[in-house]
Formats: sequence, structure tokens, C-alpha cells
Amino acid sequence: MISIVYITFRENCQFKWFIESLCNQATAEQCSQLQLIIVDGFLFESDQPVRRAYFQDLIQGRIETVHVSPKPTMWQGQYRITKDNYFAAANTRNTGMCYAKHPYIAFVDDLGVLGPNWLEAVFEGSRHNHIYCGAYTKVKDIVVEGGKFISGNTQGGVDSRLSYYSQDVSVCGGGHMFGSSFCMPLCWLFEVNGQNEMCDGLGGEDYDLGIRLERQGKVLQYNKRMFIHESDYTFGSDCQRKCIRADPVLPDSVYAERVGAYGIPNHNGRKDMSHFMLSYANHGKIRVNPEFSIESYNRDIAHSQKNLDDVFQKPLGTEIHYYTQRPVSEGI
Repeated sequence: MISIVYITFRENCQFKWFIESLCNQATAEQCSQLQLIIVDGFLFESDQPVRRAYFQDLIQGRIETVHVSPKPTMWQGQYRITKDNYFAAANTRNTGMCYAKHPYIAFVDDLGVLGPNWLEAVFEGSRHNHIYCGAYTKVKDIVVEGGKFISGNTQGGVDSRLSYYSQDVSVCGGGHMFGSSFCMPLCWLFEVNGQNEMCDGLGGEDYDLGIRLERQGKVLQYNKRMFIHESDYTFGSDCQRKCIRADPVLPDSVYAERVGAYGIPNHNGRKDMSHFMLSYANHGKIRVNPEFSIESYNRDIAHSQKNLDDVFQKPLGTEIHYYTQRPVSEGI
């Protein structure tokens, strides 16, 4: 039994590619063993009945589905305190964990079409309690028909790990958890309390999670058979929509104070937020997001009848950013 979390913040997310490619390779019995959780950052901004109908018309009742907005965050959506929407994939994937009702969970990004062995690899991972980091290639001028990749220009978009590892499945370091998809036992995500939402506004939440899982004693494996072709372009209205990523730099003396406050090593070179977070992943706390518990959220949502308004914490509007020490309402 597997929960699959599909995340998007795009109006034109090309969900048809995903669902057709998934159903191409899933038997009726396997479909009955899946829960699909669509965490949709565009849901709040859209005509919700129309948006929900778009997904349901493509799913056609073949897979049990939950379609939700990301849980409240200061970075985007209904409860944001920033002027613009920021990239907040950690919050979005953590939302998917909250709704998962099965013991094994897989994640997949939008704008992608699954390779023919993707679901088989995920089921294999679930049988053996493996952590699989999936492979991908970004494609320009992608052509997809009937849930199958037909053609496109992959120049410059090939996953570097494909040539780094010689076997179809290889043990890999936590820093090589990146790309379009991954899967693992849900309880192991509960142990580290999900992806680190300190990464929201910046990015890097994928390898941050991999490094912390490795420090927790978990074995990660790169699986080439868990493959996705992903469009390197956005479509339609999404070409004009903003979702900001920022990587601010601090003066050397201020940076030294910041790493000292968190008990992590300083480094030579650029004193930016991404290097701070890399150091934190390697030397900071393994269990993150101390202000909430994903396991408790999951228990309240997936295994009870609690009202969502009574479950999720909401931003106060007065948050100070841990790195810049400025009000988050001013952005980063």
C-alpha cells in the first residue's frame, strides 16, 4: 500500500502526462493499493470547482485521490505574509506526508512523464523498505503522447548521476537525493520530521533531507529504473507567474555570528544562505521543524475526523527570518 504525493504550483502542470503514464503501468489491483495526494499550490488562486474537475476528469476514479492546498505557510498561498509567492517545496511535500494513509510514500514533481518502470521500482522499494532516489532528465521541446515520452532535446538536462553510477540500483550519499522523485517508509520521515522548512524561500530541501536521513543511519539508493522525463519549459500563464527563490549573502562577521548561534562550522568563501543550510544539514539537528510534528498532523488528518482549521498552525505575521534577521514580511 503506497501513498503517492504529486506536487505542483502551476496552472499548466501537465498532470495528464503523469496520470496517463502511471495508469499505463498499474494493474487494476495495483491501482487499488495506491493513494494519490495532489498538493496543489495553485488551488487557492483558481476557480476551485473547475480546478478540481480538471484533475478528477483525468483520474476517472481509477485511484483514490486527495486534492489539497499546501498547509499554511508564510511563504505562499492563502496565509502568506510575503508580498509575492516564494518557492516552498518543503512545506508542500510535508503537507503530502500529513495526508498519507499508507506506510510507504513516494513523491513526484509536476511537468513530468513517468518512465515505464517507475511504479515497479516504487513497489519494489515498498516491499523491501528501501529509500530510492529516482532519476530524471530535463527535456526541451518535449513531446508526450498517451502517457509515453516520444521525443525532445535533452542537451544540458541529463541527470549527472546517471553516468556517475554504473548499476541500475546503487547505494548513494545523502547529498545525491535530488531531482523529480523519491520514495521511502513514511515512518522514517516522521523520525526526522520531514523536509526542513528552513529551506523554504531558498530551495535545497531535497538533498538536505537526504543528508539528514544518512546521518540518521538510513541507507539511500539511486535507482535509474525510477526514471522521469521532465519538461524544461513552463506553459501558458505559468511563464509569467512568479515563485521566488532567494539566496542572500551576509557580511563575514554577521555570518560568523549566525553559524555560532546554531552551533555549526563556518567556512571560507561566499557567506550565503545556501552554504549556511548545507552546513546545517551536515552538522545541525537531524530532526527539524520543532514548532510542529508531521506525525501528529498525520494522525489528526489521515486517521481521524478533525477539522483542518483546528490542526495546522498558521503564520503569525510577525516572523523574523532566522538567517537575515529581518521580518519575513519584507521577503529575503
